[in-house]
Amino acid sequence: MDLTGRVLEEIRRERDRQVTERAGAVGEENDAGEFSAAAACYALDASCLEHPLKGSSMPYEVVRRHGWPWGGADWKPEGTRRNLLIAAALIVAEIERIDARAERSRRCA
Repeated sequence: MDLTGRVLEEIRRERDRQVTERAGAVGEENDAGEFSAAAACYALDASCLEHPLKGSSMPYEVVRRHGWPWGGADWKPEGTRRNLLIAAALIVAEIERIDARAERSRRCA
């Protein structure tokens, strides 16, 4: 498997973990862009970790101001690479949510 294939597989495994361990399945409780907002926060934190002048994770107070959709106990940054995998899987979750909503609309039409 090439490098891209390995990374995509890691994203798939992270998404599976979110669904299994974090009840991150597409659902009515996350229907206002929460997954993409959370993904943006994880990606922003990864950027902060890599920035030569910052070099540290963002505290919850800062993340909340940047649109973190859930409580502080759910903010668990884990380093640049891991944060980006989490962000990518959350983007997949948002796309799944959008597709599920479109499918429901088609069935009701």
